[in-house]
Amino acid sequence: MGYETLDDHAVAGLLAREAGDLLLDLRGRALAEGAGGWRLQAAGDRTAHDHLVARLAELEAAGAGVVDLDTGEPLGDPDRFVSANAYLGCWGIVDALDRGADI
Repeated sequence: MGYETLDDHAVAGLLAREAGDLLLDLRGRALAEGAGGWRLQAAGDRTAHDHLVARLAELEAAGAGVVDLDTGEPLGDPDRFVSANAYLGCWGIVDALDRGADI
């Protein structure tokens, strides 16, 4: 895929879908095993963080338009991040942005 053509909005949508899929899979497996609560939350946080940091590094290296929201400068080295998160409740927001919402 030509990641260099992706802007911030497209990158956010891509990462939200990927992280959401990972988290739903993790949730399904955990519930099937009878796990839940804080352990599931911690596993989800770690899974999302690891995925997002790795993908941000990939996308940055591939030339995707990932920028720092405060400075507008290229993201740089994602290894400097303390946290990277995804929220399962983002689908309504992603859909609205995909339809051109200006928020």
